[in-house]
Amino acid sequence: MAERLEARTLLTAVITEFMADNDKTLADGDGKSSDWIEIANTAATPLDLIGWYLTDDPAVLDKWPFPARTLNGGEHLVVFASAQTVDDYVDAGGNLHTNFSLNAQGDYVALVQDNGGLQVVSEFRVGGGQYPNQLENVSYGIGNLTINTTLVDIDSSVHAFIPANDGLAGSWTGGQEPFDDSAAAGWLQGQFGVGFDTDAPGPVTPTPVLGWNAAFPASGSVWEPATGSSRSWSFSTPPDWIDAAGFWPGITHAYHYDGNADVTSASYQGIGDTGPASFEMWFKPADLSGGDQVLWETGGVNGASLTLNDNILRFGTSNTGESPTSRSITYALSGLEVATFVQVVGVIDMAAGETRLYVNGALQPGTVASATADWSGVNNAGLGVEGSNATGGFASGSERGHGKFKGDIAIFNFYDMAVTDSQVQDLYSAVTAADYSSVIGLNLETPMHDVNASAYLRTSFDVIDPAQFDTLRLNVQYDDGFVAYLNGQELARRNAPASLTFDANALADRGDQQALIFEQMDASVNLSALQAGTNVLAFQALNVTADDADFLLRPELTASRTTVDVPLYFTEPTPGTANGSGYLDYVRDTKFSVDRGFFETAFDVSISTATAGAAIYYTTDGSVPTPDTGTLYTAPIPISTTTVLRAAAYKDGYIATAADTQTYLFLSDVIHQPNDPAGYPATWAGRPADYEMDPDVVGPANLFDDLYRDTIIDDLKSLPTVSLVTDIENLFGPSGIYENPQSTGSAWERPVSVEFFTADQAEEFHANSGLRVQGGSSRSPDYPKHSFRLEFRDEYGPGKLNYDLFGNQPFGDSAVEVFDEVVLRAAFNNSWTHWHYYQAARGQYTRDQWVRDLSAAMGQPTTHGRYAHLYINGMYWGIYNVGERPAAPYQAEYFGGDQSEWDVLNSGEAINGDTAAWNAMFAIANGGVGDAQSYANLQQYLDVDNFIDYMIMNFYVGNADWDGHNWIAARQRVPSGRFQFFAWDSEFAIGLPPSNRAVGIDGESQIINIDRTNLNGNNRPSRLFQQLLANEEFRVTFGDHVHRFFYNEGALTPSSAASLWNVRAAQVDRAVVAESARWGDYRRDVHPNIWPMANFDLYTRSEHFLDQQDFILNDYLPVRSGIVLSQFVSKNVYPEVVAPAFNQHGGFVAAGFELTITAPAGTIYYTLDGTDPREVGGAVAANALAYSSPITLNSSVTAKARVWDGTAWSALNEAEFVVSPAAAGNLAITEVHYNPPAPTSAELALDPNLNNDDFEFVELRNTGAVPIDLTGVHFADGISFNFNGGNATSLDPGAFLLIVSDQAAFEIRYGTGLPVAGEYAQQLSNGGERVLLLDAAGVTIHDFTYDDSGDWPLLADGFGSSLTVLDTLGIYADPFNWFASGEFGGTPGVDGSHVAVARRRLFYDGSAWDASPSGDDHAVALDKVPLLPGQRGDFENYSSFSAGLTGVMIDVHDLANAETLTASDFLFLRGNVDDLAMWSAVPDPDVLVRGGEGVGGSDRIVLTWPAGTITNDWLSITLRAAPTGLVSDDTFYFGSAVGESGDATQHALVNAFDRAGPRDNPTTSALVTNRFDYNRDKLVDGADIAVARDSPTSFLNSLKRVRPSAAASPVPQSLVLESTNHDELQANAGVMVEDSVPSGPVSPEKLGQLAVTVRERLASSARARSAAAVTRLDEQLLELLAIDHMP
Repeated sequence: MAERLEARTLLTAVITEFMADNDKTLADGDGKSSDWIEIANTAATPLDLIGWYLTDDPAVLDKWPFPARTLNGGEHLVVFASAQTVDDYVDAGGNLHTNFSLNAQGDYVALVQDNGGLQVVSEFRVGGGQYPNQLENVSYGIGNLTINTTLVDIDSSVHAFIPANDGLAGSWTGGQEPFDDSAAAGWLQGQFGVGFDTDAPGPVTPTPVLGWNAAFPASGSVWEPATGSSRSWSFSTPPDWIDAAGFWPGITHAYHYDGNADVTSASYQGIGDTGPASFEMWFKPADLSGGDQVLWETGGVNGASLTLNDNILRFGTSNTGESPTSRSITYALSGLEVATFVQVVGVIDMAAGETRLYVNGALQPGTVASATADWSGVNNAGLGVEGSNATGGFASGSERGHGKFKGDIAIFNFYDMAVTDSQVQDLYSAVTAADYSSVIGLNLETPMHDVNASAYLRTSFDVIDPAQFDTLRLNVQYDDGFVAYLNGQELARRNAPASLTFDANALADRGDQQALIFEQMDASVNLSALQAGTNVLAFQALNVTADDADFLLRPELTASRTTVDVPLYFTEPTPGTANGSGYLDYVRDTKFSVDRGFFETAFDVSISTATAGAAIYYTTDGSVPTPDTGTLYTAPIPISTTTVLRAAAYKDGYIATAADTQTYLFLSDVIHQPNDPAGYPATWAGRPADYEMDPDVVGPANLFDDLYRDTIIDDLKSLPTVSLVTDIENLFGPSGIYENPQSTGSAWERPVSVEFFTADQAEEFHANSGLRVQGGSSRSPDYPKHSFRLEFRDEYGPGKLNYDLFGNQPFGDSAVEVFDEVVLRAAFNNSWTHWHYYQAARGQYTRDQWVRDLSAAMGQPTTHGRYAHLYINGMYWGIYNVGERPAAPYQAEYFGGDQSEWDVLNSGEAINGDTAAWNAMFAIANGGVGDAQSYANLQQYLDVDNFIDYMIMNFYVGNADWDGHNWIAARQRVPSGRFQFFAWDSEFAIGLPPSNRAVGIDGESQIINIDRTNLNGNNRPSRLFQQLLANEEFRVTFGDHVHRFFYNEGALTPSSAASLWNVRAAQVDRAVVAESARWGDYRRDVHPNIWPMANFDLYTRSEHFLDQQDFILNDYLPVRSGIVLSQFVSKNVYPEVVAPAFNQHGGFVAAGFELTITAPAGTIYYTLDGTDPREVGGAVAANALAYSSPITLNSSVTAKARVWDGTAWSALNEAEFVVSPAAAGNLAITEVHYNPPAPTSAELALDPNLNNDDFEFVELRNTGAVPIDLTGVHFADGISFNFNGGNATSLDPGAFLLIVSDQAAFEIRYGTGLPVAGEYAQQLSNGGERVLLLDAAGVTIHDFTYDDSGDWPLLADGFGSSLTVLDTLGIYADPFNWFASGEFGGTPGVDGSHVAVARRRLFYDGSAWDASPSGDDHAVALDKVPLLPGQRGDFENYSSFSAGLTGVMIDVHDLANAETLTASDFLFLRGNVDDLAMWSAVPDPDVLVRGGEGVGGSDRIVLTWPAGTITNDWLSITLRAAPTGLVSDDTFYFGSAVGESGDATQHALVNAFDRAGPRDNPTTSALVTNRFDYNRDKLVDGADIAVARDSPTSFLNSLKRVRPSAAASPVPQSLVLESTNHDELQANAGVMVEDSVPSGPVSPEKLGQLAVTVRERLASSARARSAAAVTRLDEQLLELLAIDHMP
């Protein structure tokens, strides 16, 4: 909690709100989501901000001064805390920016005034420290907190009585307790609400063929129907979507038309088919004087319209083949009718020979006319505007020129029938009639209806302290009246007579719709009626008459208390305006004792939260747990079967946790998944549902001799698991997305929990997201296995999924790790569930992914994917492909820019942006592009290289359902933006068009020979291709690309294509067994749809999957390349002239390599500089050479060659030859300076805009014996740099090379003359990140991730040092293979290595874990770390081993005198107090040095003592510097407390708790870390109880939590701290060194004291990220202080 400021409310200006983790809440004028601080002028007069400051450092109060700015009285000002380096920076939006940012992990922020001295006038901190941890997109500030307590809930228990006389008088109202309201006394018992409803509407018929309801809004510009499909309204100017609740129960939202919103049909096929028709609209006009307006209209033959001219409603129909051509019916609407939404139904009924008009459920007088013709469904329609194809003459029987509608439209329904009078009334009632049945808990129809208009109701509740409340509120739903009493005192009355009798009536009837709205009543005046203990809330509930059809009373009583001016979290930030309601704190996340995964035996799950007083609720049905819907967690939950466990924690006044989910899968349940799971429907969208795991495949009496039954458990673990968990209603309810799969847009997105995990738990994440059905034709209700799309947005949790989802998959090195969307593709076409039997037999599940892999192999961008087994609420759902969707979020993440800048077209329709650029490109293409200028103009819109590869790929795979749809193109709307194409939905690769039923040998032959090169679809990629064929340069380029991929092991050669196929086939090879059991029988046994069941099989792995795969691998791929190549020759896009060949097609070669080029005919022309031997236009290039003899290569080259036969050129053959290539064995990354110290005052004097990141550098070194060719070597992650564009393309043996963030800044600090190759893009993350160095061929040289926490050297994280590698051939990802440089600022360009301690470990010598000497490593105490000088000892620093301290290991890199090292090179002491002067000597141990066996190839020193030598004491070990080569002596400590289990953090007493530990936790397989295995024999048993029993200690002799002083550590006498570095230490280590530190050399004693001071201040600062970081700091602190001052 932020600290309250006593004078806060009296201040002129205060900080009212800030945000320290801004992701999307507020963008600054530069478009960045910076931290921000809001200040407010609380006075009425203007405030001059000169002399005011903001700061994040209590020691630097004037850190950021306000520039000249006046803040008016009551005005709020937002300042962005963006750590700007430019003084007085103002962004493009006019916003101020500070020179610091805010720390979301807790920090300090204050507003300061210079009033004759700096004075803090407003600050946020806790207890003089920091403000609390901050949440993403949640602000923190000052506000009023209201805590509400529900005393009586809407479903509380209630007792009811129907009185027959006034005998009870007022005794029942709570003032005369106790009162007998038992069943024996005639009182009924139940739950609120109380009442009955005898006229609740029944099921409504008919259902519209097409129905739009504004409750289900548009997605972008497209309003999809809520019922039906294939038609949608398309908004060119979207009307406002408004809240329309309160008019009718069935209307919640509407679209508001202001007269400018254009709406036209998205399809020229119109609405419905020819025949009878009915049109229903619910609308509310702005007024009845709006002139001629269109409600709905079509044009053309047999049209229809609903129009409004002032108050005259008109239903018109037309038939241009008759005379008269139109009929119309009119009706005058009244102001009362349009005060709410009015229903209008127009009917065309040829069977009755009439048209009819209904208003509000009734056929109005004079609203019948003769019909002219059936409705014609081909007409195009307009909603709120005229039909867009009604051009000229008449439209729907009226003249053109109707105005656009002004008002609100909520519902539009089309019925392909003539609805009847009673059906119209039912439709009207369905919207207008309220139904009480859903809110009635105690039905009083039998005892009350036709008996009495009054009922007595009582409910009781407890209150501990009524004085805590300052407000009392009663909210009631009622029909028709009531009088409420609290403990006998009247609380409120509505619609009740002044004098009450037992049979009193309400004064008037209350409408059903009004009754369902809670009326809120302030009852605070009766707060005094509340009493400590039990209270009674009573009602005399009144109906208007005893025989009235319905009755209701449903109350809620709440009490609250408001506290003003307190620090709060705000989930709805209000930058620039006054704060709203907030929360005191947030509930800490729930923790589960058992993590998600696979299980075989039952277990219990405990759930906890670190927030005291929070209540945890859980569910197991998939729904989100709330206090109303969940079960209160009180004890561990037993789990014995497949379970989806969801939990959330709540506390009044706190932000609740998001629901956490754990899926526990018992595969023994899954393989017997029934077809009738409890709570799930038997149909999906009217089609048979199928949930079963087929017993014919995996059941006990299966048909395959247990072939699949024996493997199914492992098969279900062969892929990662994706578990979707959501409320069943979200999927299968009336508005569920599986029940309405063809409905699209945001209205059809439902919340879902997503879990991802592998069987070995190596990969795992959980996130909450939105869930939609994904796809086109696969949305059909006749398809059972739908695809999904996950939408990650702030409303569900973190706005993005941050996870390395594809990093371990093919081409995963090019994948991002941040996602807005993820698609779960089910496989529709050519799958076992397809309704075409000829497709079902070809099921493979890999086609689409293989095509996307081909695209990547061809060097083009692609969407990444991987396979997973999907579960829905614990039910197995089949194999799914988890992948990316190349919409705007993908484009922005991979290629930059904002999502709003991208045009993305799916099959010609803009799913993001618009089609303006696409249309402009096609205008050029359709105008002809044979000439050079037109071709150049086209290339302003089209990435030709990408397009060529895309077309080649689709031609090669014979994509049989492509180009008419199933393609995506994207372009960024910037001058350099070009359309790129992305493989998408390629399930018809290696297939035949959907209408082609060929199977068997004929079908396979057609697949092999399919030719797609003649496609020519308007406005499609194929039209571009056909138009571009007229351009010679395009054809040449196309042929060059063909040669690249069809020759020399290119991506489309048989072997390469098969290799890619095999990778994906292997991934699903076993998983298809589960798919077979889940879906293999669907068409044969469940729902064949359009073909007889006999046409389908039970599809299985061996009988179908492997058979189809055999065709692809052995018949299709070996010949397909040649067939397509001949198609290209016929199309004149690949020349008949044979291209030249190289004796080695590129790659790594030795210096002096002889390159030969051959061709069967013609003259070979070649270049070695990467240029084309052919000039544009066809001439031989000026620098091309005619080949005559072998070419000697002594440096890396790009060779390109063509053959000229006198009339034509061949395709281009090209290859890159790398001489002496870079590799991990010769090119080392030796130094990384990722978080340099801040610029000094001297550096800022040279460049005032410098910041610390400008000094970053990465150092490389040639560790080989010959020069390295750096051509093509590049950094691909972390930073971006290609040595092709640098100042050096080779590196001599032993030489260093640097790449830097900012060369000018680098030279200010380090001078000129260093070997700088150039500046890299991006910057190294101060928090750690991946560094990826690749060679020219994309092969990894180095790939590692550094960090700023854990075991990584802390001093490299902003404290002056750089990261320096120890072993260039070691493991770069190992933090112990790096050390902090001994030079301030690192050692760029020179050797900075030196001797360093890598690790210190305790081990149990002589234990059951030890098999000395090689077994020492197995006896290491993995849970123990050394105690370092200045730290306080804890359980992680001492051992409970019954033999005491028997073994210690020390790993040292480059240890000097390793062969002669003895105990005399150490200092050993033991003791149990802080003062080391009181410690005593220790017998010398045995010393063994195992060269090269330590971490990172270091030397391992092994020290061992006999059992019992050191017990119940601390052991100090100092490794002396002089004999070992260390910079300084290295001192550390381990402790012994025999029999101590670490049961308390405050002491190390050995007592009864330590005896109880082994007693209560016995095991026969103890791990080395088991804290109860005191004798380390791998057992926890009676022997360990005896150890604790025989080793008791008291507070007098127990092991103390000592803090040995760093000053007592031996320090070389020559170690000094010079005055120049004293300043640098202050500036760069970020700590305040005591003023008493002298400016000259410092004594060793003073240095030790200073070390402790620095450490303690770091530990208490925001920079001390964790205890581990502080521990790491201790190891290096003396080295920092001694930087560059060793003799």
